[in-house]
Amino acid sequence: MDAKVVNVDCSKTALERLEADVGFSEKQSYVLWDAAQDSLHDDFDLVLDKGTLDALQFAGSDDLISFFQALRRQQRALYLHWSDDAPEMKMDLLNAAFPSDDGYRCTFTEEEEDPDQSSSSLFQWTYYRYSVRRTLPSTTT
Repeated sequence: MDAKVVNVDCSKTALERLEADVGFSEKQSYVLWDAAQDSLHDDFDLVLDKGTLDALQFAGSDDLISFFQALRRQQRALYLHWSDDAPEMKMDLLNAAFPSDDGYRCTFTEEEEDPDQSSSSLFQWTYYRYSVRRTLPSTTT
Protein backbone atom coordinates (compact mmCIF):
# COMPACT_ATOMS: atom_id res chain seq x y z
CA MET A 1 0.00 0.00 0.00
CA ASP A 2 1.34 3.40 -0.97
CA ALA A 3 0.06 5.67 1.79
CA LYS A 4 0.76 9.32 2.44
CA VAL A 5 0.02 11.00 5.77
CA VAL A 6 -1.01 14.65 5.94
CA ASN A 7 -0.80 15.99 9.50
CA VAL A 8 -3.19 18.90 9.91
CA ASP A 9 -3.54 21.32 12.80
CA CYS A 10 -4.54 24.93 13.39
CA SER A 11 -1.43 25.47 15.51
CA LYS A 12 1.86 26.14 13.74
CA THR A 13 3.70 25.31 16.98
CA ALA A 14 2.00 21.91 17.25
CA LEU A 15 2.93 21.06 13.66
CA GLU A 16 6.54 22.17 14.18
CA ARG A 17 6.82 19.99 17.29
CA LEU A 18 5.28 17.03 15.51
CA GLU A 19 7.64 17.43 12.56
CA ALA A 20 10.60 17.65 14.96
CA ASP A 21 9.47 14.44 16.72
CA VAL A 22 8.52 12.47 13.60
CA GLY A 23 10.97 13.93 11.11
CA PHE A 24 10.70 14.67 7.44
CA SER A 25 9.55 12.07 4.95
CA GLU A 26 8.31 12.20 1.38
CA LYS A 27 5.26 10.27 2.58
CA GLN A 28 4.46 12.69 5.40
CA SER A 29 3.59 16.37 5.26
CA TYR A 30 2.44 19.02 7.71
CA VAL A 31 -0.36 21.47 6.85
CA LEU A 32 -1.61 24.45 8.82
CA TRP A 33 -5.40 24.44 8.51
CA ASP A 34 -8.20 26.42 10.12
CA ALA A 35 -11.05 23.92 10.06
CA ALA A 36 -13.63 26.63 10.61
CA GLN A 37 -12.54 28.80 7.69
CA ASP A 38 -10.73 26.86 4.98
CA SER A 39 -11.63 23.85 2.91
CA LEU A 40 -9.27 20.95 2.44
CA HIS A 41 -7.76 20.98 -1.02
CA ASP A 42 -6.73 17.33 -1.16
CA ASP A 43 -8.92 14.26 -1.34
CA PHE A 44 -8.38 11.92 1.59
CA ASP A 45 -9.32 8.31 2.25
CA LEU A 46 -9.34 8.71 6.03
CA VAL A 47 -9.82 11.69 8.34
CA LEU A 48 -8.97 11.19 12.04
CA ASP A 49 -10.29 13.78 14.49
CA LYS A 50 -9.66 14.12 18.21
CA GLY A 51 -10.82 17.51 19.33
CA THR A 52 -11.70 19.56 16.26
CA LEU A 53 -15.42 18.77 16.16
CA ASP A 54 -15.72 19.06 19.95
CA ALA A 55 -14.11 22.52 19.89
CA LEU A 56 -16.15 23.74 16.93
CA GLN A 57 -19.42 22.72 18.59
CA PHE A 58 -18.82 25.64 20.97
CA ALA A 59 -17.35 28.06 18.42
CA GLY A 60 -20.60 28.93 16.69
CA SER A 61 -22.82 27.51 14.00
CA ASP A 62 -20.99 29.15 11.05
CA ASP A 63 -17.69 27.52 12.02
CA LEU A 64 -19.34 24.15 12.56
CA ILE A 65 -21.14 24.33 9.21
CA SER A 66 -17.87 25.22 7.43
CA PHE A 67 -16.16 22.21 9.01
CA PHE A 68 -18.96 19.85 7.98
CA GLN A 69 -18.93 21.25 4.44
CA ALA A 70 -15.17 20.58 4.21
CA LEU A 71 -15.73 17.00 5.38
CA ARG A 72 -18.63 16.46 2.96
CA ARG A 73 -16.33 17.44 0.07
CA GLN A 74 -14.15 14.46 1.00
CA GLN A 75 -16.28 12.15 -1.12
CA ARG A 76 -14.56 8.87 -0.36
CA ALA A 77 -13.21 9.55 3.13
CA LEU A 78 -13.97 7.62 6.26
CA TYR A 79 -14.28 10.16 9.08
CA LEU A 80 -13.37 8.91 12.56
CA HIS A 81 -13.93 11.13 15.57
CA TRP A 82 -13.08 10.38 19.21
CA SER A 83 -14.98 12.19 21.95
CA ASP A 84 -16.22 11.86 25.48
CA ASP A 85 -19.58 13.29 24.33
CA ALA A 86 -22.25 10.64 24.79
CA PRO A 87 -24.03 9.29 21.70
CA GLU A 88 -27.27 10.92 22.89
CA MET A 89 -25.61 14.26 22.16
CA LYS A 90 -23.32 13.52 19.23
CA MET A 91 -25.34 11.20 16.98
CA ASP A 92 -28.13 13.73 16.33
CA LEU A 93 -25.52 16.26 15.20
CA LEU A 94 -23.69 13.79 12.93
CA ASN A 95 -26.90 12.40 11.42
CA ALA A 96 -28.09 15.95 10.66
CA ALA A 97 -24.78 16.87 9.01
CA PHE A 98 -24.42 13.54 7.18
CA PRO A 99 -27.95 12.30 6.39
CA SER A 100 -28.58 8.73 5.32
CA ASP A 101 -30.65 10.08 2.40
CA ASP A 102 -27.33 11.38 0.99
CA GLY A 103 -25.70 7.97 1.37
CA TYR A 104 -23.99 8.50 4.73
CA ARG A 105 -23.87 6.02 7.56
CA CYS A 106 -23.06 7.31 11.06
CA THR A 107 -22.20 4.87 13.84
CA PHE A 108 -20.49 4.85 17.22
CA THR A 109 -18.60 2.44 19.43
CA GLU A 110 -17.74 2.82 23.09
CA GLU A 111 -13.99 2.58 23.44
CA GLU A 112 -12.55 0.20 25.99
CA GLU A 113 -10.31 1.57 28.71
CA ASP A 114 -6.67 0.63 28.64
CA PRO A 115 -6.33 -1.82 31.56
CA ASP A 116 -2.81 -0.55 32.28
CA GLN A 117 -4.10 3.01 32.69
CA SER A 118 -7.41 2.49 34.50
CA SER A 119 -5.97 1.74 37.96
CA SER A 120 -3.61 4.72 37.96
CA SER A 121 -6.14 7.31 36.81
CA LEU A 122 -8.02 9.49 39.28
CA PHE A 123 -10.70 10.13 36.70
CA GLN A 124 -12.52 7.53 34.67
CA TRP A 125 -13.48 8.74 31.19
CA THR A 126 -15.68 7.01 28.70
CA TYR A 127 -14.69 7.68 25.12
CA TYR A 128 -16.65 6.97 21.98
CA ARG A 129 -15.41 6.46 18.46
CA TYR A 130 -17.82 7.94 15.93
CA SER A 131 -17.55 7.01 12.29
CA VAL A 132 -19.08 8.52 9.19
CA ARG A 133 -18.79 6.75 5.88
CA ARG A 134 -20.42 7.58 2.59
CA THR A 135 -21.41 4.81 0.27
CA LEU A 136 -20.91 6.05 -3.25
CA PRO A 137 -23.06 4.59 -6.01
CA SER A 138 -21.29 1.93 -8.00
CA THR A 139 -20.10 2.93 -11.45
CA THR A 140 -20.53 -0.41 -13.17
CA THR A 141 -21.59 -0.26 -16.79
